[in-house]
Amino acid sequence: MDSHLVQVAQIFKDEFRWLLEEKYDWSRASVHQYLSEIEKGSSRVLAAEIYQDLEQLAAGVPIAYLIGHVDFLGSSIDLSRKPLIPRLETEYWIEQCLRSLAWQGQGRGKQVLDLCSGSGCLSVVTLKWYPGVELVASDIDSQAVAQTQFNIQNLEKREKKQFQAQVVTSNLFSQLPGAFDLILCNPPYVDPTTNILPELQSEPPQALFAQKNGFELIERIILEIKKHLRFADSQLWIEFQYDQAARLQALCDKEKLSCQVHQDQFGHDRFAIISTKLALHLQN
Repeated sequence: MDSHLVQVAQIFKDEFRWLLEEKYDWSRASVHQYLSEIEKGSSRVLAAEIYQDLEQLAAGVPIAYLIGHVDFLGSSIDLSRKPLIPRLETEYWIEQCLRSLAWQGQGRGKQVLDLCSGSGCLSVVTLKWYPGVELVASDIDSQAVAQTQFNIQNLEKREKKQFQAQVVTSNLFSQLPGAFDLILCNPPYVDPTTNILPELQSEPPQALFAQKNGFELIERIILEIKKHLRFADSQLWIEFQYDQAARLQALCDKEKLSCQVHQDQFGHDRFAIISTKLALHLQN
């Protein structure tokens, strides 16, 4: 390995370890031995594809894209079409959501919408937890729609069952008539004028950025949400930027919606539960 790639492997040691284990099926012992060889200044020749991955890692390509999948609440989420990479914060609140529902009969008869589906990670874990639900996933981006469909199909193969799930192309609610018991949404909410982290530059901008300081799509969703919540206790669970909580609360107050803001596992305001009546408190 040339000196440049050695330096990359040392700087991105954790990512390199993950790459070798997850993509190339190296054992932990083999990875540890190879990293020790690098530190000692001598290392064996690797496959050309691994060198190519190291070059991409150095260029800022996210490690999740190089591996091609991520684990999300116990499910493997394929990333072959380069959707928004599922985040730990999103994994945190969807688990909170699914645990709080406690739907009987595997959720049969419940209508669920995954709005701005991206990779389809929210759809996949919802179907895994409540395989009886009738789920619609939607996104404006055709690549995201295809990625969501692919991940749902992968889940069906793993679970050896078919789900009542459809994936549609829609600009928010434009192609989604009807109402739902539960709406899950991780919309674009980053201010496009913000200086973002370098690794985010490889992710689809349409999944990250929104006008009005990142609030445009959230605002549109809130202004339309009453028509799409099936019952008074139906809920929208929506993710947002940590500094948008006050703006979201004010908009919900204006629209006479119940809005409970909750923090993520890192102590930042991150998601809200919105309904047309007083929302239930999360159970720890």
